[in-house]
Amino acid sequence: MSVSENIHNRDLVYLYKKSNKQKLREIYKRHKIQDSQPIEKLVEQILYDGSNGIGYWIWGAANYLDLVQKVASQMKIKKDVIKTNSVLKIEQAILDKMSHEILQKASPEERRDIQNILLKASKKYKSRSSIILTSGSVVTTLISTVGRQVATQIIQQIMTRIAARFAARELAKRGATIVTTAIPIINVIMWSWTVIDLAGPAYRKIVPTVIETSLIRLEFGD
Repeated sequence: MSVSENIHNRDLVYLYKKSNKQKLREIYKRHKIQDSQPIEKLVEQILYDGSNGIGYWIWGAANYLDLVQKVASQMKIKKDVIKTNSVLKIEQAILDKMSHEILQKASPEERRDIQNILLKASKKYKSRSSIILTSGSVVTTLISTVGRQVATQIIQQIMTRIAARFAARELAKRGATIVTTAIPIINVIMWSWTVIDLAGPAYRKIVPTVIETSLIRLEFGD
């Protein structure tokens, strides 16, 4: 089955094309595709990796919805959300749980930084910042409070801030050898996550790709 024959796969191609190569760089790298290759080739490889290769050749290209549902199940997202068959709703639930996990692991100083980011984004919502910080649905609460565009900016700032602190901690652990080594934000996300079993090679690729795609959709989705 061609990538273009499934609506969820076509939507993924469309989303990636609305994004930019900078946003997709880690995904290309993770799936061992040259970034000079077309988006369709990248999506095809993601589907191939998500089906562990063998299933791809037997049953054809996987459905991106299936991959998102597998990741959501692995992250212990509620079954009623998974059964909606809505990529958007499931991705948002994944981001909610991921954000909640990050906040649970954040140091007091990091939580203060995050709260300052929320307050600077919109002082109008000062009374809700503590609700957002303690919410189990961080992304959903942010979107309903400040809108998707501002929510995307806030989440990116939070990830960048935590990534910087994570890089500083790694620098202290490893010494000067990583001074020039960039630590992708997705590494911080995966470091923060404790409930995913990444023993399988497919999950080691697909989980971070689905999370990054969720963040891309939040920024570039219709």
